[in-house]
Amino acid sequence: MRFYHYTILFGILFMMTAVLLNHSVSVNSAVIREHSDMERKFTTAVDAAAAELVNGSADGSLHVDKEAALSVFFYSMYASLGILDDPQAKEIFQGYVPVFAVVQNDGYTILSYADYAGADGYTYYSRSWTEIKPYAYQDDNFVYRFQLTSTVMLYDKNRVINGEEDVFTATQEELAKGSEFTAFRALFPDSFLLKEDTFEAVKKTAIITCIENSLRYEINLHNRIAANYGIEYGFSLPVMDNAEWFNTIEDTSLLVLVQGYPLFAGNNLYFNQYSLVGASVTKASSYVIEYGCGKNGWYNLYHKYGCDEIRKQGGSIDYTTVLWSEAECAAQGAFACEFCCPCGSHVPENLSDQ
Repeated sequence: MRFYHYTILFGILFMMTAVLLNHSVSVNSAVIREHSDMERKFTTAVDAAAAELVNGSADGSLHVDKEAALSVFFYSMYASLGILDDPQAKEIFQGYVPVFAVVQNDGYTILSYADYAGADGYTYYSRSWTEIKPYAYQDDNFVYRFQLTSTVMLYDKNRVINGEEDVFTATQEELAKGSEFTAFRALFPDSFLLKEDTFEAVKKTAIITCIENSLRYEINLHNRIAANYGIEYGFSLPVMDNAEWFNTIEDTSLLVLVQGYPLFAGNNLYFNQYSLVGASVTKASSYVIEYGCGKNGWYNLYHKYGCDEIRKQGGSIDYTTVLWSEAECAAQGAFACEFCCPCGSHVPENLSDQ
């Protein structure tokens, strides 16, 4: 072969390599864009759900509304994926959500599959909430049932404390300092319950262990159910950072996992993401307005969500309208509650009784 033959061959090989490389880069770029877009949709849906997880009642108290959170999450995902009017696509997407769990003060609940026999003889599946599962831990002498707060319930297996009662409920501080637990401290001077930092470490580790064990069971169940919908992906519990757990399980929280969702820009590429979000993050800075306060109902007050003073001025609350800053509330012509919003503009003293 002459030299120019080699030059031509080299040019052809170079162009082929460049074309293949350019195609690979294009595919990777498309996958990255699609993954980022899906991550944005997922984060938006989880944040919206967390914002609805804790809601107010007519008396101003707060309650956990897991159905509202569930509905908002899936509606947001359906809308962003463009499948609001496609029942089959919505059902398939649900198959890629193996975990939807709510962490509450006294326990946690998980959206779980159950099967039932239809009138036609076929087996069908539905999802419903499990009963509240406790944060339990035990040793040779006690069964401990923790809460997210410092309160713990003790079951005295051998009635060693006083020989009569076998169930005690107390805070960690009461156990460490209360006169009614002097006998307990004498019998168990090295108990983890007597040191706040050790108590918190044991409590949070026990809570995380309980939740993760339940999630593994539910994910294994989900694998079996998902196969019936033609989903071959093997779902599994991702490795979750303990620091993230510790920082989030201080209050009511939402845990959602999307796994195995196919990215259409590439073959055998999937979107996997979990989110653990505390409801308090979204509720801490929200406000509601109490309308028609005072004897003549002439002024309105705004409160932080869950304020103990709500409705004490004779007004009414519209919980369907939630504001996110004191500036928004003031723009509505409302005065600030003296108790929960001490830095705002308050009702003039000479007019507050009118």
